Amino acid sequence: MYIFMTLNLLLLDTEKTGIYPNYDSVIEIGAVLYSCLSQAVISQVSFLLNAPSNPAEHINRIPVEALAASSVTLQTSSFGLLQHMAAEASYIVAHNAEFDAQWFNDQSLPIIRGFNQQPLRWLCSMADMTWPKQSKPGESLISLALNHGIGVSSAHRALTDCQLLAELFDLPKLNFQKLSLRP
Repeated sequence: MYIFMTLNLLLLDTEKTGIYPNYDSVIEIGAVLYSCLSQAVISQVSFLLNAPSNPAEHINRIPVEALAASSVTLQTSSFGLLQHMAAEASYIVAHNAEFDAQWFNDQSLPIIRGFNQQPLRWLCSMADMTWPKQSKPGESLISLALNHGIGVSSAHRALTDCQLLAELFDLPKLNFQKLSLRP
């Protein structure tokens, strides 16, 4: 199924204190509004969320002091920008979307809604899409980028992972007619 020709996609990633939504917290959200028609980034945002600790700091490199510095006003404004970006998108795309989507449930985080105030559908760049130089199903974002000749200078921060995904969509020989959703 080919859906990408004239769409804007909201590329989204999160960093968390752990992997359990009932116990852990999202501490960073990154998003890129991407135009498939022009193969270009339209807008991007990244923001931290308050949390009293970050047991995953050794992975995401986000110090607790930075989490404490994020004001409620800034977080509210950043969520507003994220929702405005979502209103311009047809889908949310995340690498391992099922994992990220479970946090946006109106309990942990607000549901991301499109222009019609309906929740946007999530697509997974790992499980739902077939990439031209993908070596195996379920490939990591870093491996997928390297297979396509994209250098990786940083990982495990929300916005840099979104930008890496945008670079995959930017590939000059990427034919959106051939990048398709799995049935």
